[in-house]
Amino acid sequence: MVQDQPVTAHIYEFTTQLSVDSDLKFKGLEKGIVPTQIIFCMKERNQKKINSHWWMFNAFCPLLQPNVCVLLKNNEIGRGPLALYFKGETLAGRDADVFTSNMYLAEDRILCWELVAKRGHNWVLKYVKSAWGETDVPNEVPEFISQRCRWLNGSFFAAIYSLAHIGQMSRTKHSRKQALALYFEGLYNFLNLLFAWFGLANYYIFFVLLSSSLKDPSL
Repeated sequence: MVQDQPVTAHIYEFTTQLSVDSDLKFKGLEKGIVPTQIIFCMKERNQKKINSHWWMFNAFCPLLQPNVCVLLKNNEIGRGPLALYFKGETLAGRDADVFTSNMYLAEDRILCWELVAKRGHNWVLKYVKSAWGETDVPNEVPEFISQRCRWLNGSFFAAIYSLAHIGQMSRTKHSRKQALALYFEGLYNFLNLLFAWFGLANYYIFFVLLSSSLKDPSL
């Protein structure tokens, strides 16, 4: 506690003139390396990925005014794709309906949709073959179950959200071929969601019919 306020993060600043090349060799002043200012923010508690992104865009960017960010730059009025990306962070602890609460569990999917359906733009998402990522592995069974529940619920409600707002595509600047492909993908996702919705019921019907046929004395 500092002045009766809880400590949320610790910030450290350092200037370095070292660089590592593709061969993992250090280069310094003798190679003409420009000094780099490094700011390290260590959060007091682990508040997950979205909170770290919130610190980046809402705490540091307004002060540093960077020209380039490794993530996506939000627009100045805070109504771009990242505004909806961070909405799940602002909903924490507040009253929200079941649909919204579950939908923003898959904030990355919401971000992808808002990028593609951005009004007046023709942004697309591309697969980068050389890209790779890491995820935190749950250490306990309850944490694993909670993670799976969060992923499944978020994906399901995010899919419903994108299908319900498919009309946003008409306000983008995608070409006719791109728009047609996106609409076709929306139809595919709708059919896939429909089969997934009735999947458990189909399994139950199949199990009942199979069990009934096994009890048939004529067999």
